Amino acid sequence: MRFIEEQLDELLSGREGVFAIMARDLVTGEEITREPDILMPTASVFKICVLVELFRKADLGSLNLCSIHSLKKEDRCPGSGILKEMHPGLQIILEDLAILMIIISDNTATDLCLQAADIYDVNTTIQALGLTNTYINMGCKGLLAYCVGIQNPWPSPKEVIDCFSRLEAGKIDYESLPFKGVKENNVTTARDMVNLLQILYEGDRLPQKVCNRCLNVMRRQQLRDRIPGLLPFGTATMTKSGTLGDNVIINDVGIVEPQKGNPYAIAILTNQSPRCDSRQIPAQISKTIYEYFTGQKIQR
Repeated sequence: MRFIEEQLDELLSGREGVFAIMARDLVTGEEITREPDILMPTASVFKICVLVELFRKADLGSLNLCSIHSLKKEDRCPGSGILKEMHPGLQIILEDLAILMIIISDNTATDLCLQAADIYDVNTTIQALGLTNTYINMGCKGLLAYCVGIQNPWPSPKEVIDCFSRLEAGKIDYESLPFKGVKENNVTTARDMVNLLQILYEGDRLPQKVCNRCLNVMRRQQLRDRIPGLLPFGTATMTKSGTLGDNVIINDVGIVEPQKGNPYAIAILTNQSPRCDSRQIPAQISKTIYEYFTGQKIQR
């Protein structure tokens, strides 16, 4: 067993749950793996797949990123984001919805982007790219509805209102579909995510413009407590996290560009037995992997 694997074992010792980890040096191809092929709930990590399809269609000319959407009351989605707090009638272009979907994980923006990209086409594209263990079956409204006992992947406006109320009351069913690693949920593997990140970074299976657009948005990420959280100041990262439940599904995937060392893709997908420090685990895993790949001990 390599020292890095011993370090990860020590870090996760005594913790209950599933921890799927993969990192790949994008120059040498060296990999670090732990359960890389197990199906894991994506939470908001699936939004990268939506972003890819949105920008792919825009590049083909079949979708206009400058098209304007007038926000409606029924667009509002529970959970993360700011658009649910905005007044109906707000005018916003599709590209800005895509940016909000990624950099603050806005759920309302995500469902509007998914509608524009078309869920069938999202799945077709990710399968064509070789992500054979990634399945997107619903948007954010559906995921959150299932979390509170509303078993409808495309909930009605009335069900969404009920979902808001149940979430505010903390009525989350941790045995529900969104917390399971099954194909009926939105799921992926650490390997699939690393492969997608490498495709975006190298630009060899998608148009370079599409890849650059995706990474430029991910580089502007505002939620930086996981993969970037304990890395040296100034380290460039392009990431997308995902969270579901109270310290249960805590994910992050992305690309790290050390100031000294090779760039690498990393995916950390966790389905944890909750602890007060569960949210710190991805940052600690990320730090450990950074130190291994760069040979530099982080002093902060």
